[in-house]
Amino acid sequence: MATQRPSSSTSKVSKKRKRDHSSSPHWKHEVFLSFYGKDTRKGFTSHLHDALKRKGILVFKDDETLKQGEYISEALQKAIQKSQYVIVILSANYASSKWCLMELAEIVEWEEKTKLITIIPIFYHVDPSDVRNQRGTFAKAFAAHEKAPKVILPEIDMWKKAFSKVGNITGEHIHDRCESTIIQKVCGRISKELNSRFSRHDYDKLVAIDSHVDEMMKLLDMESNDVRFVGIHGMGGVGKTTLAQIIYDRVFNSNCRFEGSNFISCIREKSTTARDLASLQKELLSTIMQEKIHVWDHHQGIKVIRSMLRNKKVFIVLDGVDSEKQLMALWSHDWFGPGSRVIITCRDSHLLKTHGVNDIYKVEQLETTEALQLFSLSAFEQTHPRDNYKDLSMDFVNYAQGLPLALKVLGSFLFGRTIDAWT
Repeated sequence: MATQRPSSSTSKVSKKRKRDHSSSPHWKHEVFLSFYGKDTRKGFTSHLHDALKRKGILVFKDDETLKQGEYISEALQKAIQKSQYVIVILSANYASSKWCLMELAEIVEWEEKTKLITIIPIFYHVDPSDVRNQRGTFAKAFAAHEKAPKVILPEIDMWKKAFSKVGNITGEHIHDRCESTIIQKVCGRISKELNSRFSRHDYDKLVAIDSHVDEMMKLLDMESNDVRFVGIHGMGGVGKTTLAQIIYDRVFNSNCRFEGSNFISCIREKSTTARDLASLQKELLSTIMQEKIHVWDHHQGIKVIRSMLRNKKVFIVLDGVDSEKQLMALWSHDWFGPGSRVIITCRDSHLLKTHGVNDIYKVEQLETTEALQLFSLSAFEQTHPRDNYKDLSMDFVNYAQGLPLALKVLGSFLFGRTIDAWT
């Protein structure tokens, strides 16, 4: 692949994906939240959920409609089984809920059976020893369950064991500590561990990525206190979103300090009407301000964004922009505070330039050698084709025309298949 230093406005890059959720053989969510709604849904849990999302972490927060009937719904079971982390928010009335206890038993059973999830307990204004030993309000809650009609004692024993096990896991204790500090600590831990897992399993598959990320960071120039807008452009499937995701993660694992951030993905698909633009503005504002912001139409939304964010240092990614209306609804040069950074991914460099984006990073297709390496990593889990597969591999590499997404999809489809399936 050809590389060149960024000139006044443009440089070239090639790469693949960050944590690729869509192609994972198992994961759908990264975090599952287990909590008692009346205690924490509108407060701590809501703030934790929003903070995780701002980190780009996929979160499952159950809907009360899933908690109906006598058994855990299939949807909740699948959500637990397709998560990497479970955060259990143990509040005063958690054990009074039959549903919370059934959910907790399901979580512990899956963890013991598979070892695929990490359980993080948060002791929300309760004593961890009371959880471990089922004392105080927890003892009363279990006693009430034992006296309930249609009681099944073995099931209650299973709930108690699960409750005790989670109580013995080292977690976070909120007593007189600031809740926002705990949220920041938990989000930081999960983000760091997810990125570490990504590095171990997938980073080596990001062909020729390091130097290009470095060039992108130079364009962003995080030390500068001015407001910077950097575009990433290239054809579909070439990896624009991937680069933006990697940069987004890198910023939050660095010492850069922003007052708010948001990664708005798939803007092209999300904004087919004027009402959709208002919804995107609402998403942007609500995530950064950490509260629900109402936007009635996109004209009003422009005024609200300018008013609420003009003094805030923010980091925003607008992914998949394809029209001037989207750009006009979501940012302008005087909307954000000093030190802010905005990344826009777009297939059309002319659209970026006409809206005043002068620093643009161009994503090129992979050259043949790098394309073969990427394809081989997906098809063979090594950097080169296996014996007898090289010519066939080259056929697929040529077909993909250097597009990382196509190379990955083809390679993943052919992984583990016999040579007959390749012809």
